[in-house]
Amino acid sequence: MFKSNQYCSRYEDTPIQLDTPIIIPTNNVMQNKIGYQFTINDRSSYFDWFNGYFEVKFVVNQLDGGGGYDGSADKQATIINGSSSLINDLKIKQNGKVVYEGNSLFLTTHVKSLVEYSNDYAQSISTGENFYLDVNSAIDKDNFGYLNRLDATRDDKEVSCIIPLNRYSFFKSLETNILPPSQIQINITLTDDNVLIYKNATSENARVVITKLVLWVPRMLFNSIGLSYVMNNYMKPTSWTYLREMVQSLNNIRHTDNNFRISPSILNPKFVFVFFQRSNKIGSQNENPYLFDTFKLNANNDNCHLQSARLNVGNGIYYPEIEYSYDNIVRIFKDVNNYTYKQNDKNTGSLLNLTNFKNLYGMLFFNIAYKNETDNITNDGKEIVLNYKLNTAPAVDYTIYSIVFYEQTVRMDVLGNELILYT
Repeated sequence: MFKSNQYCSRYEDTPIQLDTPIIIPTNNVMQNKIGYQFTINDRSSYFDWFNGYFEVKFVVNQLDGGGGYDGSADKQATIINGSSSLINDLKIKQNGKVVYEGNSLFLTTHVKSLVEYSNDYAQSISTGENFYLDVNSAIDKDNFGYLNRLDATRDDKEVSCIIPLNRYSFFKSLETNILPPSQIQINITLTDDNVLIYKNATSENARVVITKLVLWVPRMLFNSIGLSYVMNNYMKPTSWTYLREMVQSLNNIRHTDNNFRISPSILNPKFVFVFFQRSNKIGSQNENPYLFDTFKLNANNDNCHLQSARLNVGNGIYYPEIEYSYDNIVRIFKDVNNYTYKQNDKNTGSLLNLTNFKNLYGMLFFNIAYKNETDNITNDGKEIVLNYKLNTAPAVDYTIYSIVFYEQTVRMDVLGNELILYT
């Protein structure tokens, strides 16, 4: 591997500052959420983007300037789970050309955390990402996740955490690939405070104020063997693929038997996650958007839930062939865990168990990577439609979210005397 000391004489994290310093807002003003950009103009160095990260420091305080939250009855507020919840959109440019753009990434990273993290990882390494899993929907002493995040932000304390770049698909693809020395720009849009904050109804409205945002990326200084190896194997026209994410939603509906057109035409879709959520959770600081309602669409009872569902992909091809059914919810649970093959992993396990899956984190996972040989020949874009039914009408409107992972090809080619990326 090119990152080892066999090829590198030095391998050290390098800090990169924002193009424009952060502005701390005054009382009664939420922090600006757009225009956070890093520009790397070093055209002579190689960076390990897979192992880079954002260093973040932030505080949670009352919007009106009333200070922090001490955990008393009328002062309970903190952020939703994980430091990656801070980032909504991400755009990456190489030499001024967009090579990646992701929207609603706080949802994507949350779902990936639920299905990828093991309990051991969540209770150790990911605490550096301010990740503490909610164990129920309440704001009380029994919710381990909420209490840990509240303790971290209590009394206006500054929280220090990281957001690994490999939480985002483009950077994850660089585990075994190297970007050529070039100008790289990373533009960030932060998540709105009314999505980020989770508080009880009697507490004053809160805000998140980021006080520090620095990009750290390991710089690789190759020795003569390493430089020869990289030039011969990486710095030439080549291509690779990765699974890029797309978030879509169907908002504010009450249908009991319906179709959700996720995409009219998408190339090389591989996996789809779907979850349902009561619409009154969206944009409310009194609700937690990281808790799903797929199998509990009424807040006060268990009377309404998703009854059945499957995807129609392309020309009448159904995934799964035998639809998912609430009557066999353990099948749905099994397939969600099989996204990362945890169903048969006896060593690490999953954050999800059948109880929290049904009550808090219910979702559907569709593996649509299997396809006919004719599909491989034509490589046409596929329409994706969710066919679903509820067991009864819900008491309030709901919204459906889908996250599609589709295969994206990155091609690196010569333009003049530079290697340029094309997607």
